[in-house]
Amino acid sequence: MNTTVLWAAVGALTAVMLPAGIALATGRAPRQARARLEPVRPRGWGLLLIYTNLPAHVVPRALGADDHVVLAGAAVGGLLAAAGLLLLAVPSRRRTHRPATTAAVPRR
Repeated sequence: MNTTVLWAAVGALTAVMLPAGIALATGRAPRQARARLEPVRPRGWGLLLIYTNLPAHVVPRALGADDHVVLAGAAVGGLLAAAGLLLLAVPSRRRTHRPATTAAVPRR
């Protein structure tokens, strides 16, 4: 693959995913989306882990490293992305499958 395309992908995804992941990991989210993104911090860390797949996988390939180094980078990147996907999926599953609570009824 052309190295110019790889570096363009690194630049574009860095401009999009890195600021969003850092903002969510620090607990900052738009008010309109906060209820949908709860819990915010684990989702931010998950997004950052998915982003780290990019440098681990693409940078050795773009620099023309040996095939073993590229394969090791792809393996590390895949593990980081899988961990990020787990961080994105588990909190939302925990939130959606919470037991229903009944509203407290005042006693007379």
